[in-house]
Amino acid sequence: MKARRFYPVIVGILASFSLIIYSVKPQESSAAELAQSATRIRIDQNTIKKGFTVEHASGNFRFAVTPGQVDQEVSIVLKNETVFNAPLPAGKKAVSPFYSFGVKGMDHNPVIVEKPYWVAMHYTSDNSIAPKAIYNWDSNKNSWMRMPSGVNLEAQEVRAISHLPFSWVVVLEDTNTLQGRASWFPSSQGLVAASNDFPLGTELTVINLANNKAVVVKVVSTGPFVADRIIDLSDDAFQELTTLSEGVIEVKVQPAIASPAVVSIDSPSGILIDAGSGQVLWEKNAKEVRSIASITKLMTAMIFLDTNTSFDKVVAMEQSDMASGSNLQVSAGETLKVQDLFYSMLVGSANNASLALARSTGLSQEEFVSRMNAKAQNLGLTNTHFVEPSGLNPDNKSTVHDVVLFSKEALKSFSMLQGTTTKEYTFTTINRGVFHRIKNTNELLDSSLYVTGGKTGYLDEAGYCLMAKAKNSQGREVIAVTLSATTSSSRFSDTEKLLRWGLGTP
Repeated sequence: MKARRFYPVIVGILASFSLIIYSVKPQESSAAELAQSATRIRIDQNTIKKGFTVEHASGNFRFAVTPGQVDQEVSIVLKNETVFNAPLPAGKKAVSPFYSFGVKGMDHNPVIVEKPYWVAMHYTSDNSIAPKAIYNWDSNKNSWMRMPSGVNLEAQEVRAISHLPFSWVVVLEDTNTLQGRASWFPSSQGLVAASNDFPLGTELTVINLANNKAVVVKVVSTGPFVADRIIDLSDDAFQELTTLSEGVIEVKVQPAIASPAVVSIDSPSGILIDAGSGQVLWEKNAKEVRSIASITKLMTAMIFLDTNTSFDKVVAMEQSDMASGSNLQVSAGETLKVQDLFYSMLVGSANNASLALARSTGLSQEEFVSRMNAKAQNLGLTNTHFVEPSGLNPDNKSTVHDVVLFSKEALKSFSMLQGTTTKEYTFTTINRGVFHRIKNTNELLDSSLYVTGGKTGYLDEAGYCLMAKAKNSQGREVIAVTLSATTSSSRFSDTEKLLRWGLGTP
């Protein structure tokens, strides 16, 4: 009998995760298990080697383990929970059901790994602006604790990482972010505001939803006293967002995150944006067109993922794949999986891997590059053009403004997140059995920053380039891009400086 769609299956990370599909068909759940809204699956050794995702019967909760992360067979249990005596933090509300996950070995003992698991939860909310994160229940502290989280607004899904072998989890939404109408009043106090929702003295970030311009204000009085407005701004503050003649505008209001007042970099071109809203926080020569070297590989990876080519597909290297610069040490005729090409391209920036990966899709290089440029056009990248997939040609050009936009799009994919943050990737070629160890070229992965994406690049014509995404403990994520740095160390120091400035992290 064909299983209905709500029966649990193990799949590769789908939809927003966009990872390769690895399927192991389990037996159908019993009626009792469905009634309890629980999914229980045993993961065998072959599946563990590939990496796997377990999906709850509801389809609203996923649990993922990266390839080779676990060295033993495990049993995964995902379960709906009714949580009692677990009060939510102030200013938060639940926008998902409560679930629990558990990971046990065949000896029934909990399994703890050095690298974190990934969990993803669907949420339901009409507020696309309010921050959301997955929280786990800490029984020792008797409170909900925030997990490092990222939000996919289009899929209404939050993903987070955890080392815990068991936990209750829920998606909580921050109710301190408001969205509504704002007007202005004459004032000689500078950038100030009137608010009934935040205490006097609170510093708020107010964002004009029409143009993404932002201003930081201090609450100095109560108000507004008009039913359809959430905040009144001083005339000086309002003019930071638009002209006074607008009168009333739609805004988002949230507590401000303190950052140093000034930041500067040595790189000729740079930009920093808020990863959630896309708001530009800082820029320098953002529209200057420059060669982008191996940052090109981010677009190559996006087009590859768009083709849904199986990561299990075996590819033989060809002489046409051989390139200069950073490469996998393989020869023509050597075979490996598409997954190995994908990770080698993003982790180690291997040029021959990017050419073979593009070829693995069945497209000619001309067709593949055409799709890269079409994607850029669809994303509104007016100053971006590609001529080949590896980044070796200096005519692959863009601006930091365009790079940060397609990086924001690329890092919505779980596969891209994994590929750009994996510190080390290993594999063995199939027909010759040669072992390879690939180390990530992004030195910021070894910093104290919580890095959630990145890609390096270098050519003589392009200089040293870097894109990096990072998150702070409050859940704010920012993306920085620097191009044309004169040294490798300066691209890392410049980009780290921007990230720390945007996150308010010392």
